[in-house]
Amino acid sequence: MSKGPLQGIRVLDFTRFLAGPYATMLMADLGADVVKIEEPGGDHTRTSGPYLDAATKDQDIGGFFNSLNRSKHGICIDLKSPGGRDLVLRMVKDVDVVVENFRGGVMEKYGLDYETLSRINPRLVYASVRGFGDRRTLGTHYPERPTVDLLVQAVSGIMGITGSADGQVYKIGPGVGDIFPGTMCLVGILAALQWRERSGEGQYVDTSMYDCMLSLCERMLYQHSYTGEIPGPMGNAHPFSAPYTMYPAADGNFVVAAPNDKFWRRIATAIGQPELGADPRFATRAARREHRGEIDDIMRAWSSVRKRDDVMAALLGHDVLAAPVNNAADIFADPEVRKRRMLVDIDPYPHAPRKVQVAGTPLKFTKTETQPQRRAPLVGEHTHDVLTRMFGLSAAEVAALERDAIVSRREPESAGA
Repeated sequence: MSKGPLQGIRVLDFTRFLAGPYATMLMADLGADVVKIEEPGGDHTRTSGPYLDAATKDQDIGGFFNSLNRSKHGICIDLKSPGGRDLVLRMVKDVDVVVENFRGGVMEKYGLDYETLSRINPRLVYASVRGFGDRRTLGTHYPERPTVDLLVQAVSGIMGITGSADGQVYKIGPGVGDIFPGTMCLVGILAALQWRERSGEGQYVDTSMYDCMLSLCERMLYQHSYTGEIPGPMGNAHPFSAPYTMYPAADGNFVVAAPNDKFWRRIATAIGQPELGADPRFATRAARREHRGEIDDIMRAWSSVRKRDDVMAALLGHDVLAAPVNNAADIFADPEVRKRRMLVDIDPYPHAPRKVQVAGTPLKFTKTETQPQRRAPLVGEHTHDVLTRMFGLSAAEVAALERDAIVSRREPESAGA
């Protein structure tokens, strides 16, 4: 197989936290040369665990940082110094994409805003991820207001429809308020690169975390527009379909869905009560919504006395839409996960006693490879290589930058080459 489909695309990555690094992580997995630019001393998320052992902690590569920054090149630049700004202005001539997720105005303060960089490189695609968007497109009432996953899940309404049927709301477990905007940022970057192929011009890609989460809540929005209803949490149920929820087996939980009448008839047969398929209480989607409580009682009575494996065998044997509710151990034991390369082995740090696993890349291609290639960098690990090989500086120039503390690196004693 050839290298990734983004081979040859060079990225300056100024991102932090989760949303921005997730976008550039995907780009690195797809073959782009991503140069992660950190502040002196390194990104503060380096100290977010978990750690494999004390040596991992010493080298500032916790699990959070390693997962999001695998396959990236690492360099530390003091952006607050004139020399650091000048170095970035020199580097930007030879890159395709810049990505940052500072609050609005920070890159302007550094003198590294889109207008400045695009004058140097008119083909540059400049992407930002902000809580509420950027002034350069449609504008925002909150240009400098920061946000994180929890806040954007709350304000977007996704928490308002997630929770128990008695009205208690919850955030969604993974950081979807960061991860989905990061994914959409990548979509925008790829679209802008395609536009550049046609026009020869770069442009600004504005990704609002709030906008992204509203897009994810599309059902809530059209439901309110059509009916005037204010959707609320329904536990694991669905407002329009039943059954469409979670049930207990004797040794675990599972979910089952009947989006139409055909699937309900399959469920009825699978649980040994085929007559329920034609029962007027359940025969149509509308009838099942009205009698969802009775359906729940029937399903629980059948499943709760059976082992989950037996429940799944019966349901899947009749082509029912069903799945076990897995935990992390279940996922690590699932052969499908390995077959699809969704658990990838990487080093936690140089010369570690064992490898660790991170989530693989969900995009697969027939002619190009897409997987994490190596661990995240140590603090400033690739400074010399990045500046000389990628950007044409001489060894003497790099040495001068290090001497003036414009670039820096830290090599723990236990680190290998």
